Amino acid sequence: IRRYVGLFRVRGAITAAIWAIPVATVPIAFLNPWHLFRGNPSLEIGVAPFALLHADYGPWYWWILMPFTFLVNMATLTMLVRGIARGDRLCRLQHGLLTLAFLLPLIGNLLYVFDVVGWSDYNPAVGLLSISCLLMALGLFRYGLFSIVSMAREKVIEELADAVIVVDRRGRLVDLNRAAERLLAVERGECLARPAEEGLKVHPALLDAIVEPTAAARAAVPLRRDITIDLPEGPSHHALTCAPVTTRRGEYLGRALILHDISERVKLLERTREMAERDDLTGLCNRRHFLDLTARELERAQRYRLPLSFLLLDVDHFKKVNDTMGHQAGDELLRELADLFRANLRSSDIAGRVGGEEFAVVLPETDLDSAAEVAGRLRETVESLRLRLDTLGDPTLVTVSMGLAEFNHQSRGRPDDFRTLYERADRALYEAKASGRNMVVASKEESGLRAVG
Repeated sequence: IRRYVGLFRVRGAITAAIWAIPVATVPIAFLNPWHLFRGNPSLEIGVAPFALLHADYGPWYWWILMPFTFLVNMATLTMLVRGIARGDRLCRLQHGLLTLAFLLPLIGNLLYVFDVVGWSDYNPAVGLLSISCLLMALGLFRYGLFSIVSMAREKVIEELADAVIVVDRRGRLVDLNRAAERLLAVERGECLARPAEEGLKVHPALLDAIVEPTAAARAAVPLRRDITIDLPEGPSHHALTCAPVTTRRGEYLGRALILHDISERVKLLERTREMAERDDLTGLCNRRHFLDLTARELERAQRYRLPLSFLLLDVDHFKKVNDTMGHQAGDELLRELADLFRANLRSSDIAGRVGGEEFAVVLPETDLDSAAEVAGRLRETVESLRLRLDTLGDPTLVTVSMGLAEFNHQSRGRPDDFRTLYERADRALYEAKASGRNMVVASKEESGLRAVG
């Protein structure tokens, strides 16, 4: 029974102790030394509808064999009841038949030992054992008792790394394997037979797939989708498979849900996406991703007639920094500028590195005057940034030049595209550099180029 209910690890000492008394009982029963097993048996006729054997058992039977048999049977029944509580419908039926088959002779022996039966010295366990054999036959041939398939299935599901949850048609929890208990931080005994809304109330994403079964959930084809479960240590991503459980006739009984952990895969995809979209030096958008986001913002600005400004920024004398301080110092300067952008721009603004030392910023829902104020503050903040040539040298002044352009919804019969906007901002940037650098020049079609900061 230990092996049947999945308790495969039986110590050698326990096995030896279990076998010791039955092995010793066989020769003692046949040889009956010192009347250990029985005294003077006699046959009595006429007291009952059948002949009664007065066995007159000895001390080995009463004080060793019977207590041992009782304890072994109680341990066996305890394991079977545990299997009934943890198993599915078929397992509960199999375990129940086996439990009843074990229980009947035990009850008969107890009735005999305590002399409850009206016929003296009649042990009803013999008759009840015949009923037990019929129950065993029913279990063996009808319900696959001791079938390796059912035992293997239960063992595999219990030891499966993926979380398995079974609910009935009313949304009540029927079973959880160990992986589900660990993942959801719940106790199986506290959740079984309870509505899922109570047992899993702290996991709303999972409840959506359990509590509200749709017609598709009852279909023969399993549903698959990705869900995120919030855990104390952070979000956990899982691939959810929800398969209907039906009878052989197709009657819907409930659902079995399997949660396969894909957190590592999600992290890898996010990292790959970030590497494809971010500049590896500054962490800002790379050129390609910046162009994609800018095109989206231009389309939104045109559709809803919203203002939008475009800022092009270039580090002054960046080649001098590389030549005098080395490329490592130049890289550090670019990283500090990127941090400065993140600290001073809005979350809706889009900043990207579009060239070696050239940056671009899209300011959604911002007209040219407001964008000029933002650019002016950026220029002043960069000017306050100092970079040392070495540990003993003097701080080096860092400045930037900026070209600013505003999106025109109707320019020469059509709205600006990115190329037109970029060219106007680039001309303004060229003018800022030609005019002495460390300034912001804005491009306005009606008034041409003008310094604004």
